[in-house]
Amino acid sequence: MMPTRTQTPAVRRLLASAAVALALSLPAAGRLDAAVQNLTAGEQAAAAAGPVQLQGPGHGAVRGFVIGIDAYKNVRPLKGAVADAEDIEGALKRVGVTDVTALLNDQADRPTLLRELDKLVQRTQRNDLVILSIAGHGTQETERVKGSQPDGMDSVFLLPGFEISRAGSTQRVIGSEFNHYIKKLEGKGARVLFVADTCHGGGMARDVDPRAEEMSFRQVTRYTIPVDDLKPVSTPQDAFLTELDFERSAFLAAVDRKTKAPEVRIPGITGFRGALSYAVARAIEGQADVNRDGIVTFDELFTNVREIVYQLSDQRQSPVTFSPPGDKDAAFLVTRGVKVMSPTPVAQGESKSIAAVTPTSAPAQGQPAASPIAPMPAIDIAKEASGGKPVPAVRIASLDGQSGKLRGLTVLQAPYEVVPPTQNPDQIGRAHV
Repeated sequence: MMPTRTQTPAVRRLLASAAVALALSLPAAGRLDAAVQNLTAGEQAAAAAGPVQLQGPGHGAVRGFVIGIDAYKNVRPLKGAVADAEDIEGALKRVGVTDVTALLNDQADRPTLLRELDKLVQRTQRNDLVILSIAGHGTQETERVKGSQPDGMDSVFLLPGFEISRAGSTQRVIGSEFNHYIKKLEGKGARVLFVADTCHGGGMARDVDPRAEEMSFRQVTRYTIPVDDLKPVSTPQDAFLTELDFERSAFLAAVDRKTKAPEVRIPGITGFRGALSYAVARAIEGQADVNRDGIVTFDELFTNVREIVYQLSDQRQSPVTFSPPGDKDAAFLVTRGVKVMSPTPVAQGESKSIAAVTPTSAPAQGQPAASPIAPMPAIDIAKEASGGKPVPAVRIASLDGQSGKLRGLTVLQAPYEVVPPTQNPDQIGRAHV
């Protein structure tokens, strides 16, 4: 049991909210109708879990390209962009992706970045899925190609060595250059998922949640470069490309072109993080496959990411998403293996077993009926988490305007209260019950 001397009602409500989230996420009909008897919670999880493998929607390979920069030399350093890149890199590798390029801090100088992108294009094949993720400082500059941007501003991603000197001016990437490479990947028949965890990300930069004790920004102030030596690899035509010009690519941006994205604190994780990168990493691991049919549609992906980001940012951040026509199309495929657990030897007189999850057939005529399986003992998660103290109501909200469906749910672990999303709920989701 957890210590109780520091558990205020707010803390107890937060702990209990996990129990409510679990209860709400399970279908009303048949919560674990498989009979798992006398197992610890960890053993139950191990029994249910299996290895997850990621595939492109056309059963092609998945390739990852992640960039994370904290250690800027001439502008304010960041706190969580490298951790974001490492999280997405780790998630990809955990789901069986072997082609992952990660450029962190000084590794992400412009010649290296462009060279590695060229290599990625060369080895990409038809029906592959390329996940391209960037986290770091961004800004906006006056457009290089007149009339190419609706607001007259180019989105720019800054590299570690950027400064306003002639030499330092080359250490940045214009948004049209990313468009250039995405178009090349589409030309190879691949699909692209582009994740920009930066501010003006619907363009690109990033800032730290003002509720934190320190401030950190993924955005730099406007600047003027007296002598600009940057020579973009993109063409003037690339500068006019919009999301509508991409037929096989989807885009996830932390915020829109005019908003700063906060770096946030995530419970149980040290330091600051970008909520979008964290949500995408969890989606890659299979969390976005809500109905567990092995197909993650754009609708599922975007909804899952929005819910997590909205909650982690305390309703201050709403990601910008765009996909090819048809949000029911597959973003990627998730294959779950089956983990078979061998029976654990038990001492005489003890009972510890996993019952079959298939329906029990009727006994043959003349044969005795099988003994009924004892129900799994209920674990009062909320009570355990709160140390036996009264649990305040967990505040729940729905993002899809269907909050009415949440009323009248059976209370299993903790009391709940349905509130609007704007009133600081403890749990946020869709009312798909």
